[in-house]
Amino acid sequence: MPRLEFVRETTIRKTGRVMQLGSLFDVAPEAGHRVEWALDVPIEEKPWTVGLIVGPSGTGKTTIARELFGPKVVTGFDWPADRCIVDAFPDEMATDTAAGFLSAVGFGSVPQWLRPYHVLSTGQQFRATLARALAENDGLVCVDEFTSVVDRQVAQVCAAAVSRAVRRMEGRQFVAVTCHYDVEPWLDPDWVLDLGQADGERPFVWRLLRGRPPIPLTIVRAIPSTWSHFAEHHYLTASHPSGAVCYVAFIGDEPVAWCSLAKDFMRASTTPNGWRLCRTVVLPQYQGLGIGMALREYIAGCWKWVGQRVSTATSHQGLVKAMSRSPRWDCIRGTGTINRKTRNYVGGKTGVRPTASFRYIGPAVEEGPPSWP
Repeated sequence: MPRLEFVRETTIRKTGRVMQLGSLFDVAPEAGHRVEWALDVPIEEKPWTVGLIVGPSGTGKTTIARELFGPKVVTGFDWPADRCIVDAFPDEMATDTAAGFLSAVGFGSVPQWLRPYHVLSTGQQFRATLARALAENDGLVCVDEFTSVVDRQVAQVCAAAVSRAVRRMEGRQFVAVTCHYDVEPWLDPDWVLDLGQADGERPFVWRLLRGRPPIPLTIVRAIPSTWSHFAEHHYLTASHPSGAVCYVAFIGDEPVAWCSLAKDFMRASTTPNGWRLCRTVVLPQYQGLGIGMALREYIAGCWKWVGQRVSTATSHQGLVKAMSRSPRWDCIRGTGTINRKTRNYVGGKTGVRPTASFRYIGPAVEEGPPSWP
Protein backbone atom coordinates (compact mmCIF):
# COMPACT_ATOMS: atom_id res chain seq x y z
CA MET A 1 0.00 0.00 0.00
CA PRO A 2 2.39 2.77 -1.22
CA ARG A 3 -0.25 5.53 -1.00
CA LEU A 4 -2.86 5.84 1.77
CA GLU A 5 -5.81 8.12 1.03
CA PHE A 6 -9.10 8.04 2.93
CA VAL A 7 -11.69 10.23 4.65
CA ARG A 8 -13.49 9.86 7.97
CA GLU A 9 -16.75 11.76 8.55
CA THR A 10 -18.98 11.96 11.59
CA THR A 11 -22.38 13.66 11.80
CA ILE A 12 -22.86 15.82 14.89
CA ARG A 13 -26.32 16.27 16.40
CA LYS A 14 -27.11 19.84 17.34
CA THR A 15 -28.58 19.22 20.76
CA GLY A 16 -29.60 21.91 23.22
CA ARG A 17 -26.35 21.51 25.14
CA VAL A 18 -24.29 21.84 21.97
CA MET A 19 -26.12 24.99 20.91
CA GLN A 20 -25.81 26.46 24.42
CA LEU A 21 -22.05 25.90 24.54
CA GLY A 22 -21.71 27.34 21.06
CA SER A 23 -23.44 30.54 22.09
CA LEU A 24 -21.54 30.84 25.39
CA PHE A 25 -18.12 30.59 23.73
CA ASP A 26 -19.04 32.12 20.38
CA VAL A 27 -18.28 28.90 18.51
CA ALA A 28 -20.55 27.92 15.63
CA PRO A 29 -21.46 24.21 15.96
CA GLU A 30 -20.55 22.28 12.83
CA ALA A 31 -22.90 19.88 11.12
CA GLY A 32 -20.23 17.21 11.11
CA HIS A 33 -16.60 16.35 11.56
CA ARG A 34 -14.44 15.50 8.53
CA VAL A 35 -10.80 14.46 8.43
CA GLU A 36 -8.78 13.54 5.36
CA TRP A 37 -5.49 11.66 5.16
CA ALA A 38 -3.13 11.40 2.20
CA LEU A 39 0.14 9.69 3.09
CA ASP A 40 2.80 7.63 1.43
CA VAL A 41 3.26 4.46 3.48
CA PRO A 42 5.44 2.21 1.27
CA ILE A 43 5.73 -0.72 3.67
CA GLU A 44 5.52 -3.16 0.75
CA GLU A 45 8.74 -1.89 -0.84
CA LYS A 46 11.11 -3.78 1.45
CA PRO A 47 11.04 -6.71 3.85
CA TRP A 48 10.71 -5.57 7.45
CA THR A 49 10.07 -6.92 10.93
CA VAL A 50 9.35 -4.00 13.28
CA GLY A 51 7.52 -0.75 12.54
CA LEU A 52 6.54 2.31 14.56
CA ILE A 53 3.59 4.69 14.14
CA VAL A 54 4.17 7.68 16.41
CA GLY A 55 2.77 11.14 16.90
CA PRO A 56 0.96 13.44 19.32
CA SER A 57 -2.53 12.61 20.54
CA GLY A 58 -5.26 13.39 18.03
CA THR A 59 -3.13 12.92 14.90
CA GLY A 60 -4.98 9.80 13.78
CA LYS A 61 -2.51 7.07 14.74
CA THR A 62 -5.17 4.51 15.62
CA THR A 63 -7.29 5.34 12.56
CA ILE A 64 -4.33 4.93 10.22
CA ALA A 65 -3.22 1.73 11.97
CA ARG A 66 -6.69 0.23 11.50
CA GLU A 67 -6.71 1.31 7.86
CA LEU A 68 -3.36 -0.38 7.31
CA PHE A 69 -3.69 -3.50 9.46
CA GLY A 70 -7.41 -3.97 10.19
CA PRO A 71 -8.14 -6.74 12.73
CA LYS A 72 -4.44 -7.18 13.47
CA VAL A 73 -4.60 -4.07 15.70
CA VAL A 74 -4.68 -5.12 19.38
CA THR A 75 -5.99 -2.74 22.02
CA GLY A 76 -6.30 -5.19 24.94
CA PHE A 77 -7.88 -8.44 26.11
CA ASP A 78 -10.49 -9.66 28.54
CA TRP A 79 -8.63 -11.35 31.38
CA PRO A 80 -10.50 -13.76 33.69
CA ALA A 81 -10.48 -12.52 37.27
CA ASP A 82 -10.34 -16.01 38.80
CA ARG A 83 -7.64 -17.56 36.62
CA CYS A 84 -3.87 -17.15 36.37
CA ILE A 85 -2.52 -15.34 33.35
CA VAL A 86 -1.12 -18.56 31.85
CA ASP A 87 -4.68 -19.93 31.76
CA ALA A 88 -5.81 -16.94 29.70
CA PHE A 89 -3.77 -18.10 26.72
CA PRO A 90 -5.54 -20.32 24.14
CA ASP A 91 -6.59 -23.68 25.61
CA GLU A 92 -4.99 -25.57 22.75
CA MET A 93 -1.62 -23.88 23.34
CA ALA A 94 0.99 -25.92 25.20
CA THR A 95 2.05 -24.56 28.58
CA ASP A 96 5.67 -24.33 27.47
CA THR A 97 4.62 -22.31 24.45
CA ALA A 98 2.64 -19.82 26.54
CA ALA A 99 5.56 -19.54 28.95
CA GLY A 100 7.85 -18.95 25.99
CA PHE A 101 5.82 -15.95 24.83
CA LEU A 102 5.84 -14.49 28.35
CA SER A 103 9.60 -14.93 28.65
CA ALA A 104 10.16 -13.52 25.18
CA VAL A 105 8.70 -10.12 26.08
CA GLY A 106 10.75 -9.91 29.27
CA PHE A 107 8.13 -11.28 31.67
CA GLY A 108 10.17 -14.16 33.05
CA SER A 109 8.91 -14.24 36.62
CA VAL A 110 7.24 -17.64 37.03
CA PRO A 111 5.58 -16.77 40.37
CA GLN A 112 3.83 -13.88 38.63
CA TRP A 113 2.56 -16.19 35.88
CA LEU A 114 0.55 -18.00 38.55
CA ARG A 115 -1.39 -14.89 39.54
CA PRO A 116 -4.46 -13.32 37.93
CA TYR A 117 -4.01 -10.33 35.67
CA HIS A 118 -5.66 -7.77 37.93
CA VAL A 119 -3.16 -8.24 40.80
CA LEU A 120 -0.10 -7.62 38.61
CA SER A 121 1.69 -4.31 38.39
CA THR A 122 0.96 -2.04 35.45
CA GLY A 123 4.26 -2.97 33.81
CA GLN A 124 3.60 -6.69 34.24
CA GLN A 125 0.09 -6.29 32.83
CA PHE A 126 1.51 -4.56 29.79
CA ARG A 127 4.04 -7.34 29.19
CA ALA A 128 1.35 -9.99 29.61
CA THR A 129 -0.75 -8.19 26.99
CA LEU A 130 2.22 -8.11 24.61
CA ALA A 131 2.81 -11.83 25.11
CA ARG A 132 -0.82 -12.69 24.49
CA ALA A 133 -0.94 -10.46 21.40
CA LEU A 134 1.98 -12.37 19.90
CA ALA A 135 0.51 -15.70 20.96
CA GLU A 136 -2.93 -15.11 19.44
CA ASN A 137 -1.89 -13.44 16.18
CA ASP A 138 0.07 -15.19 13.48
CA GLY A 139 2.26 -13.14 11.18
CA LEU A 140 1.68 -9.46 11.86
CA VAL A 141 0.46 -7.91 15.10
CA CYS A 142 -0.06 -4.20 15.78
CA VAL A 143 -0.33 -2.97 19.38
CA ASP A 144 -2.15 0.31 19.97
CA GLU A 145 -1.29 2.61 22.89
CA PHE A 146 2.11 0.92 23.09
CA THR A 147 3.73 1.74 26.49
CA SER A 148 1.17 4.49 27.15
CA VAL A 149 0.27 3.20 30.64
CA VAL A 150 3.74 2.40 31.99
CA ASP A 151 6.53 4.62 33.27
CA ARG A 152 9.17 5.56 30.75
CA GLN A 153 11.91 3.32 32.10
CA VAL A 154 9.65 0.27 31.84
CA ALA A 155 8.50 1.50 28.42
CA GLN A 156 12.02 1.54 27.03
CA VAL A 157 12.85 -1.89 28.43
CA CYS A 158 9.60 -3.36 27.07
CA ALA A 159 10.29 -1.84 23.65
CA ALA A 160 13.73 -3.43 23.52
CA ALA A 161 12.42 -6.78 24.76
CA VAL A 162 9.57 -7.10 22.24
CA SER A 163 11.77 -5.98 19.34
CA ARG A 164 14.40 -8.54 20.30
CA ALA A 165 11.76 -11.26 20.63
CA VAL A 166 9.97 -10.60 17.35
CA ARG A 167 13.21 -10.53 15.39
CA ARG A 168 13.88 -14.07 16.63
CA MET A 169 10.48 -15.35 15.49
CA GLU A 170 10.30 -16.59 11.95
CA GLY A 171 7.74 -14.88 9.75
CA ARG A 172 6.60 -12.38 12.38
CA GLN A 173 6.04 -8.62 12.10
CA PHE A 174 5.27 -6.14 14.88
CA VAL A 175 4.00 -2.57 14.75
CA ALA A 176 3.86 -0.28 17.79
CA VAL A 177 1.44 2.66 17.87
CA THR A 178 2.30 5.29 20.47
CA CYS A 179 2.50 8.96 21.29
CA HIS A 180 5.87 8.50 23.01
CA TYR A 181 8.95 9.23 20.91
CA ASP A 182 11.37 7.92 23.54
CA VAL A 183 10.74 4.27 22.63
CA GLU A 184 12.13 4.61 19.10
CA PRO A 185 15.82 3.93 19.84
CA TRP A 186 14.86 1.00 22.10
CA LEU A 187 12.37 -0.51 19.67
CA ASP A 188 14.87 0.08 16.83
CA PRO A 189 12.18 -0.21 14.12
CA ASP A 190 12.79 -0.80 10.42
CA TRP A 191 10.47 2.07 9.56
CA VAL A 192 8.76 5.02 11.30
CA LEU A 193 5.55 6.79 10.37
CA ASP A 194 5.71 10.06 12.31
CA LEU A 195 2.31 11.73 12.22
CA GLY A 196 3.75 14.71 14.03
CA GLN A 197 5.46 15.37 10.71
CA ALA A 198 2.41 14.66 8.55
CA ASP A 199 2.45 18.22 7.15
CA GLY A 200 6.06 17.80 6.11
CA GLU A 201 7.47 16.09 3.07
CA ARG A 202 8.51 12.74 4.61
CA PRO A 203 6.34 11.50 7.48
CA PHE A 204 7.37 7.91 6.56
CA VAL A 205 11.03 6.91 6.63
CA TRP A 206 12.98 3.68 6.46
CA ARG A 207 15.59 3.33 9.20
CA LEU A 208 18.93 1.61 9.41
CA LEU A 209 19.04 -0.71 12.43
CA ARG A 210 21.37 0.60 15.11
CA GLY A 211 20.72 -1.71 18.05
CA ARG A 212 19.29 -0.53 21.35
CA PRO A 213 21.24 2.01 23.43
CA PRO A 214 24.01 0.49 25.58
CA ILE A 215 23.29 -0.27 29.22
CA PRO A 216 26.32 0.24 31.50
CA LEU A 217 26.41 -2.26 34.38
CA THR A 218 28.52 -2.11 37.51
CA ILE A 219 29.07 -5.53 39.13
CA VAL A 220 30.15 -5.81 42.76
CA ARG A 221 30.61 -8.53 45.36
CA ALA A 222 27.58 -8.76 47.65
CA ILE A 223 26.86 -10.18 51.07
CA PRO A 224 24.42 -13.15 51.16
CA SER A 225 21.71 -11.18 52.96
CA THR A 226 21.31 -9.04 49.84
CA TRP A 227 19.48 -12.02 48.35
CA SER A 228 16.31 -10.92 50.16
CA HIS A 229 15.99 -8.05 47.68
CA PHE A 230 15.76 -10.52 44.76
CA ALA A 231 14.36 -13.74 46.26
CA GLU A 232 10.67 -13.22 45.51
CA HIS A 233 11.43 -12.83 41.80
CA HIS A 234 13.23 -16.15 41.38
CA TYR A 235 11.31 -19.05 39.87
CA LEU A 236 12.50 -21.55 42.51
CA THR A 237 12.41 -21.53 46.29
CA ALA A 238 13.63 -18.36 47.98
CA SER A 239 16.23 -20.28 49.98
CA HIS A 240 19.82 -19.78 48.93
CA PRO A 241 22.79 -22.20 49.14
CA SER A 242 25.09 -21.45 52.04
CA GLY A 243 28.68 -20.57 51.23
CA ALA A 244 27.80 -19.08 47.85
CA VAL A 245 29.79 -16.23 46.32
CA CYS A 246 27.32 -13.48 45.47
CA TYR A 247 27.30 -10.56 43.04
CA VAL A 248 24.89 -7.71 42.32
CA ALA A 249 24.71 -5.69 39.11
CA PHE A 250 23.84 -2.00 39.28
CA ILE A 251 22.62 0.51 36.72
CA GLY A 252 23.77 3.74 38.27
CA ASP A 253 22.87 3.46 41.95
CA GLU A 254 20.02 1.01 41.42
CA PRO A 255 20.50 -2.76 41.96
CA VAL A 256 18.98 -4.60 39.01
CA ALA A 257 20.30 -8.17 38.97
CA TRP A 258 21.79 -10.90 41.17
CA CYS A 259 24.11 -13.80 40.36
CA SER A 260 25.70 -16.29 42.74
CA LEU A 261 27.77 -19.44 42.44
CA ALA A 262 28.79 -22.18 44.84
CA LYS A 263 31.27 -25.04 44.94
CA ASP A 264 30.16 -27.98 42.78
CA PHE A 265 30.39 -30.72 45.41
CA MET A 266 28.61 -33.26 43.17
CA ARG A 267 31.60 -33.24 40.82
CA ALA A 268 34.29 -32.54 43.40
CA SER A 269 36.11 -35.85 42.82
CA THR A 270 36.42 -35.37 39.05
CA THR A 271 36.45 -31.58 38.85
CA PRO A 272 37.99 -30.13 42.03
CA ASN A 273 38.01 -26.67 40.47
CA GLY A 274 34.30 -26.88 39.59
CA TRP A 275 31.72 -24.25 40.53
CA ARG A 276 28.06 -23.98 39.67
CA LEU A 277 25.85 -20.96 39.13
CA CYS A 278 23.03 -21.37 41.61
CA ARG A 279 20.82 -18.27 41.41
CA THR A 280 20.42 -15.58 38.76
CA VAL A 281 17.65 -12.99 39.04
CA VAL A 282 16.88 -9.84 37.07
CA LEU A 283 14.30 -7.54 38.61
CA PRO A 284 11.04 -7.50 36.60
CA GLN A 285 11.35 -3.97 35.25
CA TYR A 286 14.67 -4.87 33.59
CA GLN A 287 13.80 -8.29 32.18
CA GLY A 288 14.06 -8.86 28.46
CA LEU A 289 17.27 -6.93 27.80
CA GLY A 290 19.66 -9.87 28.13
CA ILE A 291 21.09 -8.64 31.42
CA GLY A 292 20.80 -12.05 33.09
CA MET A 293 22.72 -13.88 30.36
CA ALA A 294 25.36 -11.16 30.17
CA LEU A 295 25.84 -11.29 33.94
CA ARG A 296 26.14 -15.08 33.97
CA GLU A 297 28.72 -15.06 31.19
CA TYR A 298 30.71 -12.24 32.76
CA ILE A 299 30.93 -13.95 36.15
CA ALA A 300 31.74 -17.33 34.55
CA GLY A 301 34.44 -15.65 32.45
CA CYS A 302 35.98 -14.03 35.53
CA TRP A 303 36.18 -17.36 37.31
CA LYS A 304 37.59 -19.06 34.24
CA TRP A 305 40.42 -16.50 34.27
CA VAL A 306 41.49 -17.68 37.73
CA GLY A 307 41.43 -21.34 36.67
CA GLN A 308 37.95 -22.39 37.74
CA ARG A 309 35.31 -24.23 35.70
CA VAL A 310 31.72 -22.97 35.88
CA SER A 311 28.60 -24.97 35.04
CA THR A 312 24.90 -24.55 35.72
CA ALA A 313 21.63 -26.47 35.67
CA THR A 314 18.28 -24.85 35.01
CA SER A 315 14.65 -25.85 34.59
CA HIS A 316 13.62 -22.49 33.13
CA GLN A 317 12.86 -23.35 29.50
CA GLY A 318 13.46 -19.80 28.30
CA LEU A 319 16.95 -19.92 29.78
CA VAL A 320 17.55 -23.41 28.37
CA LYS A 321 16.78 -22.13 24.87
CA ALA A 322 18.93 -19.03 25.31
CA MET A 323 21.94 -21.00 26.55
CA SER A 324 21.50 -23.58 23.80
CA ARG A 325 21.77 -20.76 21.23
CA SER A 326 24.86 -19.23 22.83
CA PRO A 327 28.31 -20.34 21.59
CA ARG A 328 29.62 -19.63 25.10
CA TRP A 329 27.81 -22.56 26.70
CA ASP A 330 28.13 -26.27 26.04
CA CYS A 331 25.13 -28.44 26.85
CA ILE A 332 26.55 -31.31 28.93
CA ARG A 333 23.14 -32.81 29.75
CA GLY A 334 19.95 -32.39 27.77
CA THR A 335 16.63 -31.70 29.41
CA GLY A 336 15.67 -34.50 31.78
CA THR A 337 15.27 -35.14 35.51
CA ILE A 338 17.34 -36.04 38.54
CA ASN A 339 16.20 -38.74 40.94
CA ARG A 340 15.86 -37.18 44.41
CA LYS A 341 17.18 -40.22 46.29
CA THR A 342 19.99 -41.50 44.07
CA ARG A 343 20.85 -38.18 42.42
CA ASN A 344 21.16 -40.08 39.14
CA TYR A 345 20.00 -38.63 35.86
CA VAL A 346 16.89 -40.49 34.71
CA GLY A 347 16.00 -38.87 31.43
CA GLY A 348 12.42 -37.78 31.00
CA LYS A 349 10.80 -39.61 33.90
CA THR A 350 8.38 -37.79 36.13
CA GLY A 351 8.61 -36.83 39.77
CA VAL A 352 11.18 -34.06 39.53
CA ARG A 353 11.16 -30.95 37.36
CA PRO A 354 13.09 -31.33 34.09
CA THR A 355 16.46 -29.59 33.96
CA ALA A 356 19.35 -29.17 31.52
CA SER A 357 23.02 -28.62 32.39
CA PHE A 358 25.54 -26.37 30.67
CA ARG A 359 29.26 -25.66 31.07
CA TYR A 360 30.82 -22.29 30.29
CA ILE A 361 33.26 -22.54 27.36
CA GLY A 362 33.45 -18.85 26.45
CA PRO A 363 36.45 -16.57 26.81
CA ALA A 364 38.08 -15.80 30.14
CA VAL A 365 37.60 -12.28 31.50
CA GLU A 366 40.85 -10.81 32.74
CA GLU A 367 39.45 -7.84 34.64
CA GLY A 368 36.62 -8.63 36.97
CA PRO A 369 35.56 -9.17 40.58
CA PRO A 370 35.93 -12.90 41.28
CA SER A 371 36.75 -12.07 44.95
CA TRP A 372 38.15 -15.48 45.73
CA PRO A 373 36.39 -16.77 48.86
